[in-house]
Amino acid sequence: MDASTWVIVGVAALLGINRLIWVGKRHRRIRFFGIQLLNILGACYMILWGVPQFTGQLQVANWVLAAVIVFHAVQNNRRVQREAQEASDDDTDEDDARRAAVMARLKGEADEDDE
Repeated sequence: MDASTWVIVGVAALLGINRLIWVGKRHRRIRFFGIQLLNILGACYMILWGVPQFTGQLQVANWVLAAVIVFHAVQNNRRVQREAQEASDDDTDEDDARRAAVMARLKGEADEDDE
């Protein structure tokens, strides 16, 4: 296989890895950030060098592949944010009571500072 084929296979593997990160109930942050780093590096590679045989008007294909990789990175970030939001929505009544107590203390300290 030549270099162009390896680059295309690498992009396909990266897109596959982006899908596999979400298999299972939980994912690890270190794995997520590692894949996001690979996404950024892959998109930069496609913009700067791209597939060697894509020259002339085919150079646009490199930009499209980079855009697809960036899209997957943004999609991964949205999923992580949604999971974080859902996790914060699962607060118990005990957490709410503790939060209210802390806010009351902070307001009390703020009132003392104003005097």
